[in-house]
Amino acid sequence: MTRGMHRARGLGAALRDVRMRGKVSQRQVAGKLGISHTTVGRWEKGEITPSLEDTSAFLAVVGVTGSERDRILNIARAGDEADLLISGSSGVNPHLSAFLELEQNAVRIFEYAPMLVPGLLQAPDYGRAVVARLADTVPAAERASRLNIRMGRQVILSQLDPVEFVAIIDVNVLHAQIGGPRVMAAQLGHLAMLAERGNVTIQAHDLHAQTECTPAHASPFIIFEFADLGPVVYLEHLSSGAFLEDREDVSVYQTAAEAIRRAAMSPARTKELIAEVIPRLETTS
Repeated sequence: MTRGMHRARGLGAALRDVRMRGKVSQRQVAGKLGISHTTVGRWEKGEITPSLEDTSAFLAVVGVTGSERDRILNIARAGDEADLLISGSSGVNPHLSAFLELEQNAVRIFEYAPMLVPGLLQAPDYGRAVVARLADTVPAAERASRLNIRMGRQVILSQLDPVEFVAIIDVNVLHAQIGGPRVMAAQLGHLAMLAERGNVTIQAHDLHAQTECTPAHASPFIIFEFADLGPVVYLEHLSSGAFLEDREDVSVYQTAAEAIRRAAMSPARTKELIAEVIPRLETTS
């Protein structure tokens, strides 16, 4: 039940990812390090945390060098008292590995999205348009990989024991035309379909209608809640992502989430708004 468990999971996910990409087995790693392969497995599951020295040796065995090695060592180096900040391009491991580990193990997720439709709710063409904005900085092959990962993440909404997902989306996001009117109309249709699921709640929020400064004026954020661990807040930046685990920090965002939900439209009114916008987009296209 310690905050360090989240960091252990993130580190384990990153180690597993680089080992598999390097096509090295757990037994091969264990043999090189002179330890049991079950220990390597427990590292990768986040059940125990390898020391900084063990992490460095692991990375050497699987052939990880350069900036990727530095980023993973930064996770291992971070103490339990510090919140975790991972620098690097969004979507590059271990940043993505840590994020996916939280997302896949959460029982409830709250996301405030004032800029774009949340990744878990994106239709393929809309997601492709969002990823296309990286054309000047990310190779086409990597953009395709990111899109596939984004679409694959959505299984947590429809699996046998699905995550409870609450999304607060700014009305300007619903009126925007990312990818063009046709793509946006299809995206809104996708939202309408998802909103019918019992585990998905979508509420529109009109930030510009607020007459006073509110928590919604701060920044987008995600809160992950777990059955056996404390909640974690995720803040995404242009070239880094922060995972906040400190109880007081998390409490601030939980309070903000409640305030934003109260100020947002009801789920029923949001469905009506989506239904109103779709014909306008279809006419434009």
